[in-house]
Amino acid sequence: MLPGHDVVTVNFMGWKGVENGALLKLAAGDGFDLLITQDAGMKYQISPVAVPISVAILVAPSNTLEDIEPLLPELLERIAAQAPRTIIRIGGAPMDTD
Repeated sequence: MLPGHDVVTVNFMGWKGVENGALLKLAAGDGFDLLITQDAGMKYQISPVAVPISVAILVAPSNTLEDIEPLLPELLERIAAQAPRTIIRIGGAPMDTD
């Protein structure tokens, strides 16, 4: 559903339960460019200047495909223009901005 991108899950990588900071370091060390999450609190738990890879926070009512799929076109558009090592937020109320 994200053409031009290889996508794997935290579970697939064996990283389930790894805390956010350590997770970002693992992902960066394995050559990943972007972490996609629904953890809205991550924006406040990590420093944008210290993040080793980019982060996209998806704001949706649930993590079902039905709720996430409408966010994917904006995600593709935003990651194409995203600077390295930045945090973006997609979805949520109109007043919620980066």
